[in-house]
Amino acid sequence: LVYFCIARTFHFNLEGAGQEVGRSCILITIGGKNVMLDCGMHMGFNDERRFPDFSYITQKGKLDDFIDCVIISHFHLDHCGALPYMTEMIGYNGPIYMTIPTKAIVPVLLEDFRKVQVKYRSDSHIFTSNMIKDCMNKVKTVSLHEELMGDFNMTPDRHLGPAEIDRCRPDVLISESTYATTIRDSKRARERDFLKKVHDCINYGGKVLIPVFALGRAQELCILLESYWERMNLSIPIYVSKGMAEKAVDYYKLFVTWTSEKIKKTFVKRNMFDFKHVLPFEDSFADNPGPMVVFATPGMLHSGQSLKIFKKWATNEKNMVIMPGYCVQGTVGSKLIAGIRKLDLENGTTLDVKLSVEYMSFSAHADSKGIVQLIRNCDPRHVLFVHGEESKMEFLKQKVEPIPVLKPRNGQNVAVNTIPSIVIETSQELLKDSLSNFTHPLDPDKFQATLFVDRNLKSIELLRSDEVLKRMEWQPHQVEFIVEVGVCAGGINSLLEQIQKELVERGRFRCNFKSGSTDLIIDNEVILTVYSEKQLRMVFQRGKIVEYLEVGTFLLLFEMPIFTIITNKKTVAKDFHQLLTELLAELLDKPKELVVIDLLLDQKMAFGGSNDPCLIGVLRAVGKISPEENAHYTEKLCKFFHQQLDILQKRMYIRYLNMDGFNVGWNGVLRA
Repeated sequence: LVYFCIARTFHFNLEGAGQEVGRSCILITIGGKNVMLDCGMHMGFNDERRFPDFSYITQKGKLDDFIDCVIISHFHLDHCGALPYMTEMIGYNGPIYMTIPTKAIVPVLLEDFRKVQVKYRSDSHIFTSNMIKDCMNKVKTVSLHEELMGDFNMTPDRHLGPAEIDRCRPDVLISESTYATTIRDSKRARERDFLKKVHDCINYGGKVLIPVFALGRAQELCILLESYWERMNLSIPIYVSKGMAEKAVDYYKLFVTWTSEKIKKTFVKRNMFDFKHVLPFEDSFADNPGPMVVFATPGMLHSGQSLKIFKKWATNEKNMVIMPGYCVQGTVGSKLIAGIRKLDLENGTTLDVKLSVEYMSFSAHADSKGIVQLIRNCDPRHVLFVHGEESKMEFLKQKVEPIPVLKPRNGQNVAVNTIPSIVIETSQELLKDSLSNFTHPLDPDKFQATLFVDRNLKSIELLRSDEVLKRMEWQPHQVEFIVEVGVCAGGINSLLEQIQKELVERGRFRCNFKSGSTDLIIDNEVILTVYSEKQLRMVFQRGKIVEYLEVGTFLLLFEMPIFTIITNKKTVAKDFHQLLTELLAELLDKPKELVVIDLLLDQKMAFGGSNDPCLIGVLRAVGKISPEENAHYTEKLCKFFHQQLDILQKRMYIRYLNMDGFNVGWNGVLRA
């Protein structure tokens, strides 16, 4: 088996979120399969423009014939809001995958959105409740380990930990870019500023409106205010939208195991979502006199209860609205953030805004620093930016160069070539033909080479590793291996001295070892270290170890017999270890310094329902033994244990395990 490289192409087509925020929907084609990532809606439109443009797919036929599956990253409406539209109105019956919490929350958010559209917008073209139910029946829940991110944040919340991802070096990283040009203040400074502004407003008798989406920021800020109210002994009421936000808190209680480590640890004593100072909001409360704080949905003030409350409070300069997240262009929230204070409403009236407007970013999206941090951690070969404005993507592109960056528009198809490693079999004839082209003769028994295939599959070459590195303009790396070997206590230094003596006598090795030292360095490449009083640790590069293994004492390191004994006896005699070591050395014909005994006393054990003394012994050594030898070893060991520990032979279990050389217990560590 050898490895070779062959080009494969990813095709990306954005049905939404291309150089815009909202309606995330990405179609990926690879290896003949078409996978859709997310299917969201745009909160700035009230007609069919709020949904992804499926014309690229439908022109190829039915969705079922083209899309193999849909994967939903999370429950925000700009990532899942168009699902019923796609499945029930356009027509898709294939599999839809999402996590268990996402499946539980998505239909609640969709139904709430539908009710708002019908009640406040008189939208008769939106999907129905039955459509939402039929859509969710197509969903399959998964708990996969594959990484898929929609929105992410590198800063931990009170209820969620930060985004984490291994240095996986993907071919393509798809990243959001909502806040591509923003660098936030520290989270602590933002929270301090938020609490001060809220406290100042209610101190002057004002009302504070905080538009939020039902899940995420609402719970984050509720936890923040709850702890502050408790600390400051405040009694001013805090309200959350009745129904939607209340249900959201219930879901956070249900899925507390998916939250941050701090929340999970606190949950043992109390649930942080059982709020003492936060109460459900009734519409009539908006007219109550006196200060209050209200979390109302939705978060962009484009409709619903938050917009209704805002209209009532907007003309009083004592009041305040705090926008804690991103607002899509065209919404009331985006106009307020832009400084517009005279708003043209849908019914043709004008609203003069006199309350104070504050924008404090508590968004679920990462800022510029967080996005760059994630990209550096992943180390991708290509980056594809979505869910952001084109000008901001360009700014971020300069930050991550020289990594190639793509920022496609909606409807634009882009291709990315990748070079995955593939394992194939090759014939001996091919190996022989290719070997004849080498300028230096090679030992067939130690032959190592790489099969090189060009992108057009016009030729196949078998090259030496160094030639492939030059051809690909790659830098070489080395892999180090670490082996830990148990030895008898007190014999480590003498063993190192013996190994050094034999190596020097060979005349080919340079050793550096002083009596009493903990390290033996051989040719500046192999290092033997005293790891503990019973363990040696050896670090070496693969290939370098072979010639050292010719040294007899060195080879013995890998052939040390290890005898593990597990018993419910509490104590053994002082000379037990010495006597057993001598017996094993005699049986196995090994120096007693190389016999390792691992004794586990006072273990909870029972044979045949009885707690009388019993024992399990496992002897691990190199080399096969015959049935006669096995019977002889067992007889000798059972007799020894009966004499030393007073255990009946029928309550002993002795087993012999064969370890083939040093193939056992290797840990490879990449030293790049």
